[in-house]
Formats: sequence, C-alpha cells, structure tokens
Amino acid sequence: MSKIFQSDTEVPDLCSSELLLPNESSYLDMALPKEGGNVSPVELSWLLLDKKRASDARLMHLHDQLTTAAMLGKEAIEEVHRTILGGTFLNHNLRVIARIALDPRRCATFDFAEAYDMDKTKRYPVPDERPYFEKFHNTYGVVQRPDIET
Repeated sequence: MSKIFQSDTEVPDLCSSELLLPNESSYLDMALPKEGGNVSPVELSWLLLDKKRASDARLMHLHDQLTTAAMLGKEAIEEVHRTILGGTFLNHNLRVIARIALDPRRCATFDFAEAYDMDKTKRYPVPDERPYFEKFHNTYGVVQRPDIET
C-alpha cells in the first residue's frame, strides 16, 4: 500500500520548537532511535497536530492537550514536559505517543512497540495495547518505509 510521503524529510513539521521535549538525556533516553524503525517524530506529530488527521478518538484528546499547552505558553508546555518525564501525563498509551511526537530528533525512526515497552510507568496495560503500536505504521503511518511490509 502506497503512503503519502516517500521519506520523513517530506513530512511538514507541524510541531513548534517550543513544544518539543528538551534535548536532554533524561528525555532522550525515554525512547531510543532505531535504524529501520516504523515511526518518526515528524510523522507522528503531523498525524497528531493536524486536527483533521487527529480525528481518531485516541488521538483527539492528545491533540487538544498539546495544542492547548502551546496556546497557553511556556509554563503550560513545561508542565507537559515535566509530566511526560514523570510518567503522569495522561495515560501510558497517550504518553508514549506524545513522547515520540515531541522528540527533538525529528526524522529519526523509532520502533513504536519498543517505545511502548520502555514506558516503565504503565498502569493497567491490556494485551491488545502493544499490537496497536506494532501495527501503527500499517494502520496510520504516512511515510513509505521500504523495509516494512504493509
């Protein structure tokens, strides 16, 4: 199945620099780039911050949280960053999505299921959560990734 973009560098970056997580090891170590990963921050934030594309119920709440923080300014954005780092931002699924979408390594790729595994503050995980992250590229992804079968 053909995707909208041939590479991550073609995806418009809708995430403002203020909203990006700090470029510090405490944030960067929450998810590690992986060659041949199945999602990039620029791709995920494009899906998330474009209201039309974030219409999936799972993403709309996160879209609203991030765009509201951006409108409110520095203190609200810092609170989002602190709670992502502290593991209390929304629920663990949305936190994983936010963590990757706001990562400052914009075109690096991540294994989305591995990023889910790295969230050590999960509460009440259920068996079908990890497959959501495993299949995200096939279901929602917009970048053509030749290494990944769709």
